[in-house]
Amino acid sequence: MEEQSKLPVNSNFISYIRAFGPWPGSNGLYNEYSEDLLDNIQNPDFNYFFFDIEEQNLFAQEIADIINSRTSKVIFLAGKAGDGKTHFLRRICTAEQPVGMGRVFWKENKSNSVIKFTDTQRNIKYTIVKDFTELSVGSPEYNDLFETVSRIMDTGNQDGSSSTDDSCEIAIIAANNGKILKEFHNHYSGSSIISKDILNSLEDYLLRGNELKSDSIICKNIGSTIDSNAIVNMFRHVLENAAWSKCQKCQHHEVCPVLSSRNELNNEIFYDRIREIFTILIDDGTHFTTRNILQLISNTLLGCKAEIPEQSFWTCEDVFAQVESGLGTGLGSACSDAAARQYMSPYDGFMGVNVRNMRSRGDGNAVFRFLENMQPGEHTTSLIDQFLMFGDSPQFSTLNEAFSTMSSMPSFGDQGRVRNILEDLATHSDVKSVQEDSDSSADGTDEITLLSELRNILTTRRRSLFFSMDERRFSPMPFDPYSLCAFKFGHKYLELKELVYSGRLKNSPAIAGTMINGLNRAFTSLMTIAETSKVTVSTNNIISPADLCMIYDKDYEKPCDFDQKIVNDCIRLIPSKKAGNCSGLICIAYYGPGDGTSDLDEEIRRLDKERNDWFKKREYNRVEELTDKIEELEARKNSSNQIVSYLSITPKIFEYLMSLSHGMVGISFSQECAYEIMTFKSSLEAFIVKNRKVERDHDEDIGKLINRLQFCMVNDDGCIRK
Repeated sequence: MEEQSKLPVNSNFISYIRAFGPWPGSNGLYNEYSEDLLDNIQNPDFNYFFFDIEEQNLFAQEIADIINSRTSKVIFLAGKAGDGKTHFLRRICTAEQPVGMGRVFWKENKSNSVIKFTDTQRNIKYTIVKDFTELSVGSPEYNDLFETVSRIMDTGNQDGSSSTDDSCEIAIIAANNGKILKEFHNHYSGSSIISKDILNSLEDYLLRGNELKSDSIICKNIGSTIDSNAIVNMFRHVLENAAWSKCQKCQHHEVCPVLSSRNELNNEIFYDRIREIFTILIDDGTHFTTRNILQLISNTLLGCKAEIPEQSFWTCEDVFAQVESGLGTGLGSACSDAAARQYMSPYDGFMGVNVRNMRSRGDGNAVFRFLENMQPGEHTTSLIDQFLMFGDSPQFSTLNEAFSTMSSMPSFGDQGRVRNILEDLATHSDVKSVQEDSDSSADGTDEITLLSELRNILTTRRRSLFFSMDERRFSPMPFDPYSLCAFKFGHKYLELKELVYSGRLKNSPAIAGTMINGLNRAFTSLMTIAETSKVTVSTNNIISPADLCMIYDKDYEKPCDFDQKIVNDCIRLIPSKKAGNCSGLICIAYYGPGDGTSDLDEEIRRLDKERNDWFKKREYNRVEELTDKIEELEARKNSSNQIVSYLSITPKIFEYLMSLSHGMVGISFSQECAYEIMTFKSSLEAFIVKNRKVERDHDEDIGKLINRLQFCMVNDDGCIRK
């Protein structure tokens, strides 16, 4: 057996992780400081964190192809502060490919905002800008950069052809989106070097994510590459790092809270759960930066409870000092009450429980404010809490094994302490009388303290259950883990999105139907309606305010095409990209009615026959004219069932519609969601009114029109009565 060290053996690695944390004065959040930290370590046995992000790998390969083809380009690494622009720039510059600058040369130019060098082997001149924001307008570096950009744009390679002489120049510029737009518009507005169309296209890409149309400029928004899969890979990179094996040589590794947290988190259940919650939060409009995630990883592993913010993290030295002094770390049997209070579950660390009371609510806490929207552990049921306290609920008998496993995890807490609290509470007076008595005694205060401690223990256990419960092991699962968080239909949202994007919605339309029923209830304000296969677009009720809404006729009922079999005039669930939206969401889209496609087919056949006749006569000019006409008609035919309007389904809107369908709705988000849904309804109503056959019948008087009105009333089956 290998002899264990009586000194901290992995302090460098733990200190490196700590440098990224949300602690006051932490500089590791910024790329240049984390480089210094690693460079100052003597003979480090671990590498600088480079994260394997698929979309960034593809962009690195695209840059390599440009360099290998010796094509002059301006390459923007765009994004917001903390997105990882410098991190990615350092990666492509110091690796052998594509730039091949080397780590030593990068380090020698660490203090320079601009690095200029020539690859003599390939005759390529490089201009590397680490941070465009640091260049002052009018400075020599600023002017030189724009001279370089102008030369690249003016090399004659706008068609993307490669250079055969010594004129190949490549500028790689890391910059915030706003800085790119401001400086390039100011510098090139009205110039012939970069056209107005290219500047507008660049703006369109940075602001809306649309395609950049330029042969000499490529741009990648690094922030857009940080999706849920990238975040999981970042966690994996740290938690699976080979440097953790060194901890096993430490004599205190069995009671080390850092190693305990790492071991508890390093499993597929945790990775799957965080992939899910980050998908939900990103789809709901939250933007996570690389800096955010590094803060999160650091606090999850090292965070502890302390009154002084600077002490709210573990170091190897702290672990040694507390064990050697007899205080302990909160793990194992030999620990003091103070150490037990200091210990924090990694799931509480993930939620930033230890940094909530910091005075500064700046960037260091942004990621935890984002995660608070999920609220894991803040929601529950009495049955779940009974299971978490005792593990013997008959409703959850299938989970006895899971409770046994969970209760053995350090994050679950001391089961004996729960029994002691319950015994102490049993000796006190009724809780309600204590709270109502304004002159509460010391015993009453003790009781409230005990209740608060019990509540905190339960909240921690709920989080542990949420992040560690593998529902695939238990059938049937007695409860959905998402009932423990704010997005109670989170699993359903993720399942529906997967069905829509994989094209398998027709195989499992139940969730879609439930959501459509919620949409019908929102459209009609009838909470007893039960319609899952069509959408009823009710109109504003201006004739009879006593009734909720009304419809005119069948034109206001649109079938749902989950099977993709209906040609037009229907409701479909589609990926947002089909609606010209780059958000990556699901969309409820209305495809308009056909525009006389049978007549178009007949006209196309007639023109095609005429074209063949002219072809036989070798009248090729006439053939070309008819070909153009046929192509125009075919384009009209193909566009006859285009999307008229759509509603982007964010997780919050999905939660709202599903809540309506289940007869409930959360007040906290109802107004915001209702506005989006009513806007969608209004656009559908306006289109239907404009295109109704009744509206085209000018002979029908207003009396007959009013007689066609149907006030929405629901029968016993939940359908609108005719």
